[in-house]
This record gives sequence, C-alpha cells and structure tokens, in this order.
Amino acid sequence: MKRSIFVLASLLWLGFQSTGQAQWGNQQHNPYRVEFGVSIMDRPGDENNTAPILRSLLNGDTFINGEQLSDPGTGAGPDLSIQYFPNASTFHYEFRGRYYGWNDQSSHVGNMELTGAAGLEFSRFETDYTSDYISLEFNAKRTVRPGFNVLGGARFINLEEKLRMFGNGQAVLPFPFPPADFEQDFNIRASNPMLGLQTGLDLGWQLGNRLEVNSFLRAGGYVNFAKQRTRLVNDLLGTDTTTVTDGSQLSFAGETGVRVNFEIFERHLYGFVGGEAHFLNRIATAPSQLELSGTGFAGLNTVAPRFYGVTFGLDARF
Repeated sequence: MKRSIFVLASLLWLGFQSTGQAQWGNQQHNPYRVEFGVSIMDRPGDENNTAPILRSLLNGDTFINGEQLSDPGTGAGPDLSIQYFPNASTFHYEFRGRYYGWNDQSSHVGNMELTGAAGLEFSRFETDYTSDYISLEFNAKRTVRPGFNVLGGARFINLEEKLRMFGNGQAVLPFPFPPADFEQDFNIRASNPMLGLQTGLDLGWQLGNRLEVNSFLRAGGYVNFAKQRTRLVNDLLGTDTTTVTDGSQLSFAGETGVRVNFEIFERHLYGFVGGEAHFLNRIATAPSQLELSGTGFAGLNTVAPRFYGVTFGLDARF
C-alpha cells in the first residue's frame, strides 16, 4: 500500500513538472531572445542636505540648496538584452547593455552670494549638471525550476558626472577701492569606472497563455577607480587652477524590478512594461566634491545615489 502511494505521488509530481515545463515558454523552445527597452528614471538629490548654496543678499531667500544642486532630475535611455538558450532547461547566457542620462540646468538673476565665496556679489548665476550612466554585463543563468533562475556574471559600470557653476557680478574691495566686475567659472568632473562581479535571482510566473510576470534581484561588488577634476577660473583675480584627485575603492551596486510581458505575435514577439529601482554606494558624484573645496580636494567624497522609474519595450524570441 505504501509503495503504491509512493509510485502514485511520484507520477503526479513528474506530471506536474512536465506540465510546468511545457507551459513555460508556450510549449516551444526559442534559443534566441532579444529585448529592447526604454527606461525613464528619476534620480533624487540628497534630501538631508538643505544647507543653502546660493541665496539672496536682499532678503536671505535660498535660491539653491544642497538637495537641489545634487538632483539631476529625470532622465531616460535604452536597455538592450541579448540572450541565448542552448536548451530549454539548463544554462543560458545573457549580454546586457544600458545607458541612462540626466541633465539639469538652472539660471538666477538678482543680488546673490555664494556660500564660501565671501565678497563676491553675483548678479547672474547659472548651473549645468550632467550625469551619464553606462552598464555592460555578461551573465550565465541556470534554471533551478521553470520560472526560477540563479545567475552570476561580470559587469562594468561607469558613472560620469559634470557640474558647472558660472556667473558674474561685482567683487567688494576694501576702501578706498570701488567694486570691480568679475566673472567666475567653476567646473567639476567626477568619473567612476567600476569593474566587478554580480549575482542575482530571476523569478517568473506564467499567467495563462499570453501573459508572464517576471521579477529580478541583482547585487554586486566593484572596484571603483574613482577620479575628480576641478577647475576654477576667475578673470578678476587672474586665476585658472586645476586640481585632480583619484583613488580606488570598493563600491556596491544593486537593483530590483518587476516586468509584465504580454504576447503580441504568437510565441515570437512580446511587449513588456515594468518598474525598476537601482542603488549605488561609495560613488563620487560631482556635487558631493564641493564639500572638499575648502580642504583643497585632499580626497574623494563618496555618496550613495539611487534612481528608479519605469521601463517598457519589445521582447523578440526566435
């Protein structure tokens, strides 16, 4: 009796497994898969940094604080994935490339002062903050069961940042000298080329014949060859100074997200829409280097930027 129950349970389990294998992927093995998506990502600034950077000399109102300066706004970019499945149930391989770009500009006029620049009264002040994120990765994935994959791979990430603050006004000179016109240009460039390894999980659920839900989790450690370059030009003082600082450090990158795939053309073309969140740590952003300007940039200032948003695109299988 016990043996019969065991045999029956085994047959039921094998039947369930074979059914799951058949249902996943719509009963057809497509060895190649190409995903092309577009992501729209919001990247907030440092919410805890409300210290004024540019303020009015007339009433003390803040034009720019630390949070505003470190917020590059909302950006977008392509997301390309090429996958190869040698067979339906073991290893498969993926190459993925992504780019996100942010740019935020501001312009102010009035009677203003810049923190740390006593004696300079700006009548015009502008900022231009640009950030570019590039990720290239190669992953090997193993199917533990239908819809559940573990992965590991190598990844290169580069976050390149530029911050320019420029303006003009008058410098207040000691008596009996009259105020003198000046123009000042302050440029910071921060680079974060990172190389390392990552691991993660992919989870998927088949909802009927035409709908799939997929989620993912990634985490990795990277050697960050960070570098910052700062240039200050002031025509009144006749100065044109450049300071360069670099240093290697261990950085972290993690991301998670969910996608819904819906069939457009039977078994071969899908659309997808979803959301993602990305987390970085020990990254030298351009605005964070301003805190070191008073120390002569003796080191690199690193922070933990994050960004999140929506992604959508097409998924071709053949």
